Amino acid sequence: MFIEVQFKRKNGEYSGSSYTYNCTIPVKTGDFVLAPTQRGDTPAKVVGIGIPYEEINPAFRDSLRTISQIDESMKIEPEEEENIPSLFEEET
Repeated sequence: MFIEVQFKRKNGEYSGSSYTYNCTIPVKTGDFVLAPTQRGDTPAKVVGIGIPYEEINPAFRDSLRTISQIDESMKIEPEEEENIPSLFEEET
């Protein structure tokens, strides 16, 4: 499966250009992965999944790097998720 990711900017947000990678693990939009770059594995946010092969720039199609790891440091465990206040909860 081909996916698109964005890298963290200096302001701390994941934004800017999207980069296409091959991906061998199940991911969904919003997941954090470790993307191989010339500087080593770099945290990145998945911003697109199921990218058709035909939409990938022909100059890069045959040299795409492969993502095979979730960024475990960004994973929220279910018990941690319970302590995050919902935007839709009413205060009592």
